[in-house]
Amino acid sequence: MTPALAYQLAAAAAIGWALYDVARRALASHLTAWALVAATTVAALPVLVGWAVVAGDWRLQAGYWIPGLASVALNVAANFGYFRAFQMAPMSVTLP
Repeated sequence: MTPALAYQLAAAAAIGWALYDVARRALASHLTAWALVAATTVAALPVLVGWAVVAGDWRLQAGYWIPGLASVALNVAANFGYFRAFQMAPMSVTLP
């Protein structure tokens, strides 16, 4: 990978995350926290499937399931808390 391509990918990722963050904050006042958690979790699936396709390996090792499911559970809990904070507190307080 050339340095120019690496910078372009980094810039695209930064812009993508910024837009995603703006969308989450805007939607927090219109949807329930659980609806936002479900949408966020489901929206990640095509990215993960695409990653698996590019990597060419769909097999999950037996030792992956417990940490993998624990990671999903922690992610859901963290996202729920994040969205509830936006719903409960003024935006000026919840901005990092």
